[in-house]
Amino acid sequence: MFNLNECVESLNKQIGKIESLKFRPAYNPKYKIWRESTTEILRKCFNQKYVDMFRESGPKTIATNPEHRYKLFLENLAEKEALLTGFIEEKMEFKNGNIISVSRITSLDDYDFHPVVKNISDKLFKDGHYSQAVEEAFKRVIKEVRLCPKGLFRCDIVHIIVILGTFINLLKNLHPFVRFGWP
Repeated sequence: MFNLNECVESLNKQIGKIESLKFRPAYNPKYKIWRESTTEILRKCFNQKYVDMFRESGPKTIATNPEHRYKLFLENLAEKEALLTGFIEEKMEFKNGNIISVSRITSLDDYDFHPVVKNISDKLFKDGHYSQAVEEAFKRVIKEVRLCPKGLFRCDIVHIIVILGTFINLLKNLHPFVRFGWP
């Protein structure tokens, strides 16, 4: 496991090598060695999802000729460079504390949630009951859907969709801190 500085330094070195990989043939041995060593650095600095993201990046089309293959190779390198740069930026954001900690959020007032969700979840959220806040919001969305007359599209479907979107945003904002009682 690398520390933060070693991760950033190692990934920056790998990014610096990209220009030297742009020779023909596409996917040459030097590129393959670079890809494997970069993958190993990612394993030491991040979790498997980042490794998979890096490994699975690149064109998803079949080259029609050597020129097209080389063009796809260059696109692959550009995408891998962008990913590595993004990984470094993310690592630095976490180092600098630029993530939202639930302990620093005191209410849902900072978010553009539907008023129904705010009314149901805000007190629970303020009291630190994050999972329950999300669960109660979800139950309300289900109730709204059930109140919609069957067979009629006249129900304020837009209203329900907005509430559902609000619930999904709540999940996204609280994801690392939310633990549900269901699988």
